[in-house]
Amino acid sequence: MVRTAPPTITSKDRDEYGKCKYIIREHSKSWMAFAEAVKNVRDGRLYLVEFDSFNEFCDANTPYEISWVNRLIEAYEASLLIAPRGAAKSLDFITSAKHWLALKEVSGDRIDAVLKRIDKEGGNKPVTTALIQKAIYGPSGKPQKAQAASEKSETEDAASALKKSVVDGAVLSRETVTSTVKQSNDRPVAITDGTSDVVRAVDPVDV
Repeated sequence: MVRTAPPTITSKDRDEYGKCKYIIREHSKSWMAFAEAVKNVRDGRLYLVEFDSFNEFCDANTPYEISWVNRLIEAYEASLLIAPRGAAKSLDFITSAKHWLALKEVSGDRIDAVLKRIDKEGGNKPVTTALIQKAIYGPSGKPQKAQAASEKSETEDAASALKKSVVDGAVLSRETVTSTVKQSNDRPVAITDGTSDVVRAVDPVDV
């Protein structure tokens, strides 16, 4: 809801608010300029020139949900904290908000090492999400918990497929099973009779 500005709003505030609104309208030229402008409106409470809340200001003046506006501000703030470290040439190639958000999650004592990895792997090419994830999490590009969950899901999918084959009366060779079924702790998911080269037909609850 548009409101009448309270007496606490100064002419300087109005001028700054007008400048920020102009930048926000032209935000497609630079997400960083957009984020800086909305941050100034939020932190300086400049939205009070016209609105009761920052949410209302964003609804009327940006194409984004308030949650994404705040995430863009977080990315911009991360760039302000990390960029001054300056030694990494890769900083010149980090242009995406989501990349800054990923780097924001790296603890301060690790960020220099992560940037060095990005420098080494990326050369003079634009930085990608995959490159940043690899620099943060290692070769897998995933947090350890996420990687473990992914492997567990693959194992469960393979076990489910095997169970269906048994239920459908299919007889699979041990070679087929070991080549298609995910191993778990070096043990086959399949149940064999221990001597023959085929999987015995078992009740599904046993698999």
